[in-house]
Amino acid sequence: MAVVQILNSKSSKSDRVTTLVRFIVQWSMECSFHIKAVHLSGVNNEICDSISRMQWETFRRLAPEADSQPTPIPDSREVFDVFRDQINVLVSNSLSENTK
Repeated sequence: MAVVQILNSKSSKSDRVTTLVRFIVQWSMECSFHIKAVHLSGVNNEICDSISRMQWETFRRLAPEADSQPTPIPDSREVFDVFRDQINVLVSNSLSENTK
């Protein structure tokens, strides 16, 4: 629920999280789209629920194709750059489909 709260309020008490949220908000304003986060209960989101509860055996059973080692978390600027690039591709594809 904390991530949903942070994304919907566009604020956080953490400086590191606030930096990432500012990038996301700025980018959404530049690209003219709105972000609204919705909480999915663990009953409807078993894989994420097992990760958040550190139930690794359950996670492995539900997602056997997952990498065996965790992926390192990159710097927030790197995350934003990748996220921005992916969204720009989606927006570009959507615009090109609408002009056909």
